[in-house]
Amino acid sequence: MMNLEIFDEQELKQASDCLHDAVFAKDRIAFDPVAKIVSIELWREVWEETTSEKFLFLLHRWKAPHEKCLLSFNQVAECKRDRNDSLTEDQVNVLSFDAVKGEVAISTVTGDVIRLAAEKLEGRLRDLGERTEKGLGKTTIGFYPPLQNRSSRARTAGSDDMMLAREVSSNLPMLPV
Repeated sequence: MMNLEIFDEQELKQASDCLHDAVFAKDRIAFDPVAKIVSIELWREVWEETTSEKFLFLLHRWKAPHEKCLLSFNQVAECKRDRNDSLTEDQVNVLSFDAVKGEVAISTVTGDVIRLAAEKLEGRLRDLGERTEKGLGKTTIGFYPPLQNRSSRARTAGSDDMMLAREVSSNLPMLPV
């Protein structure tokens, strides 16, 4: 069970790594201006339990179970999003903190950014004990199975560089590059 206190940038990076591609409903972002707390329910991928199945010649479909978790930040004076759109769900790309601005930024895969005006970096990421095997509307496709599922064959130099993966989502638009 994940239970991570976030008080510095290293702990925030650890939370960001755990939450990369985590799915959340935009209407589940809760901000209590009196208590100065922001909390978001998310479904994070449990990558250490990822499996894959081969399909279409060399391609593999990766499947990871999802764990429901709660990300919360304290001492938040303001919570705003850079843009509003018609999407009901999004996925976390990266979490960052700008100490000069006093801002925690939650960037999403669709380009939206949730900005928290925070007096200091103080947060927590914890699992809520609920798990699902459902894909939550997304599939990861790659040329190789996940590293932990590969055979013990010798790897050639640069083979990991060829781990080209692409997110294919049924409920999130593909953005032009």
